[in-house]
Amino acid sequence: MSTLIYNIYRNALKDKDSYNLLCFTTDGWYENILAETFPKYNFFCISSDEPQLITKILPKRPNIHWLSTGEIPFYINFDALLCHDRLNHFDTYIKTAYSFHIPVVCVEHTIPNQIRQEDVYIIEKTRKPHISISTSKFVADFWRRPNDTIIPYNIPKILTPQDKEDKIITIGQFPKLDTSYEITRFEDIKTWTEFTTRLLISKFVLLNQQTNHLYMIYGMGAECKVICNPSEFNTRFMSETVNDVYCYKSIKDINTILQMPYEHNTCLRTKDEFQKLWTKIFQQISNSIYTIKK
Repeated sequence: MSTLIYNIYRNALKDKDSYNLLCFTTDGWYENILAETFPKYNFFCISSDEPQLITKILPKRPNIHWLSTGEIPFYINFDALLCHDRLNHFDTYIKTAYSFHIPVVCVEHTIPNQIRQEDVYIIEKTRKPHISISTSKFVADFWRRPNDTIIPYNIPKILTPQDKEDKIITIGQFPKLDTSYEITRFEDIKTWTEFTTRLLISKFVLLNQQTNHLYMIYGMGAECKVICNPSEFNTRFMSETVNDVYCYKSIKDINTILQMPYEHNTCLRTKDEFQKLWTKIFQQISNSIYTIKK
């Protein structure tokens, strides 16, 4: 079990060859990237069921271990708890981390569609992880966290794409498009297996979402051309993280982009920077002793 004695030992050891992270995850996507980047580290992911996404889209990795809710192995010496937002269940994260004498590392990916500024202030003051990470400066600015470590995504190549066909996946609401491409609406896709199959053979992914960039990343990972609405979140995310993504201001813009010759997406991969910044996070985990805050 991760005890206070192990906490002190970890601090004395400083640089470790391996880490055990207890992860409260949603779809396992971010943990999969970490597991690929740090193959000697172990990621113990808590989920009620093994997410469909990790088995249907992302490759399985030997250093990812799935746990059922309430079945945390106390015989493992965990080094940190990884979570992905402080809006939901943050008290659970903190209590679990304190019981293991380990730090909470929180990665903030996005911003809520609707939230009052006074609530942002309260959340920032009352829900403090030991280590706070944002995936872009825009996210950090919104949550009023100027001291966050900014770690842009390492955008993975999900699977080897098949030969692309004249197909489009739309996510969000769109009017009728002037195109001969076969269009599939995301809401009509029933399973992740079907989504994966269509994603890998589609040339374009059309997004009409304000603050969710995960499908943008899925599309780029399958070498689709991504066309998204020009919300502030999307434009800031693209300027800070990726390239080769199109923004549209009108349906005419979409039709024009669809008439352009298709080429494989050449989106920016930031693996080296991702690995460098996360290595510093792990060093920070090793170099500090964490105590329960009264």
